[in-house]
Amino acid sequence: METREGYKKTKIGWIPEDWDVKPLGSLGEFLKGKGIAKKELTEDGISCVRYGEIYTVHHWILKKFYSFISTETASQSTKIFQNDILFAGSGETVEEIGKAVAYLDDHEAYAGGDTIILRPDNTNSAFLSASLDTKASNKQKRKLGQGNSVVHIYPAGLKKLLVPLPPLPEQQKIADILSTVDDKISSIENQIQQTKQLKKGLMAKLLTEGIGHTEFKDTKIGRIPKSWGVDKIGNLFRLCSGKTPLRKKEEYFNRGTIPWVKTMDLNGAYIKKTQEQITHFALKECAMVLLPSKTVLIAMYGGFKQIGRTGILTFQATTNQAMTALLPNENISPEYINYYFINFRDKWKNVATSSRKDPNITKNDIDTFYISVPPLPEQKQIASILSTVDDKLDALHNKKSSYSTLKKGLMAKLLTGQMRVKVSASTIDETSKN
Repeated sequence: METREGYKKTKIGWIPEDWDVKPLGSLGEFLKGKGIAKKELTEDGISCVRYGEIYTVHHWILKKFYSFISTETASQSTKIFQNDILFAGSGETVEEIGKAVAYLDDHEAYAGGDTIILRPDNTNSAFLSASLDTKASNKQKRKLGQGNSVVHIYPAGLKKLLVPLPPLPEQQKIADILSTVDDKISSIENQIQQTKQLKKGLMAKLLTEGIGHTEFKDTKIGRIPKSWGVDKIGNLFRLCSGKTPLRKKEEYFNRGTIPWVKTMDLNGAYIKKTQEQITHFALKECAMVLLPSKTVLIAMYGGFKQIGRTGILTFQATTNQAMTALLPNENISPEYINYYFINFRDKWKNVATSSRKDPNITKNDIDTFYISVPPLPEQKQIASILSTVDDKLDALHNKKSSYSTLKKGLMAKLLTGQMRVKVSASTIDETSKN
């Protein structure tokens, strides 16, 4: 029989000897949210939480409210209090039901229907909320889910869910550590949003006013610097469409080495890899065009969420039929044209047709699309400025990813006792006072 010094085997796995395992029902009182239909929401008013928001916009701590109700609606709803834990009672998947967030604030707020509330006693709510997102807890919640198209979880089931509980001072210390990392992630997210706004503003200015211009002219696409030209894409690029090989022919895809670009590979920047590859046999058999590096791609299909997506090839590749390729032109910077399409992407909504289930644009729409054309050196300068902002965004996203990975690792170890924290006497004294 396996033994681990300082640990004990429980129904939810190995935990430290001085920890307990308890069902949620023993930790406090369960209540249910009620009311708050979508039509009852107001622009402002009293804060409320709807069950879908628990798994779509909140994490383990409820830090911001996204919905509001009137005093009349609040009188028919369930009030939540500081340190309550809110569960999503319904969801479309088993991963969504039972998602929990802790409410640590103390201002007036209410919970809508399909929200389950746990009002714990003598337990750190932040720790408990984090613990409810561990592998062991999620495994139990999946078993409790009932239903198919809509999955439900009920208080009776949640009361039986087992959680590991360290001494209260250790709960608080673990919650503090996770909160510190969480605050860092939130700070980085704010920096990302600010940098995105900076990029949006720079694109709007640089792609219409250029750099250092004092004289302007009116054109069919608006006011631009006097030294710039205006032309349609078809006069500036050779356009090419892709194809999709018959999938029933395995020799088209098996052991494929040629990158085959699909709409979801378009990232608004340099394309460095593709989800799929095809074979040289498919390229020849289907008369597909092998596009050179620096080709700019633009999505034509997929509804308003997809049309206008762009990307720049960094290697030779071919594409499916859902996009048009703009073959390199030595007088046009591919980076400039890519940023231009990003900035004016909303214009495609004005020309999109709905001959299919979803709105789309055509190769002819792209061919006749007019753009402003600065001198090549200025194109490159504009692209360079915007690229610097993109580099900053990439660095911030990488930083956020690193902290998210750190938090995930800390949760896996701290919440199971694999990693212990030192609790000072002052922490114990402060906890006992509370």
